[in-house]
Amino acid sequence: QVIVNKMLKDQAEHQKKINEAVAKAQRDAREKAILSGERPTVHNDFRGSKISVKQEFREADPDNVWVQLRDGLEREAVTRTRTGFADALAR
Repeated sequence: QVIVNKMLKDQAEHQKKINEAVAKAQRDAREKAILSGERPTVHNDFRGSKISVKQEFREADPDNVWVQLRDGLEREAVTRTRTGFADALAR
């Protein structure tokens, strides 16, 4: 038990140091980008990540699902028939 507690404490300290180093590197990168006039970029790398989505449809009302789908399709059809050159404040 003592060994496990020591390992957990060491792991927590190690993770804290990693988080601090990452935060410092991010701050330094932002400062460098600001000083050089570069625009910040975002890079999302999801390799190795496990993403799971659980959807429960047993409790959904099928009629309501259909109505929502139909209304959404109607909205999209109306939006696509409008010009893209409308006044920005008119929407």
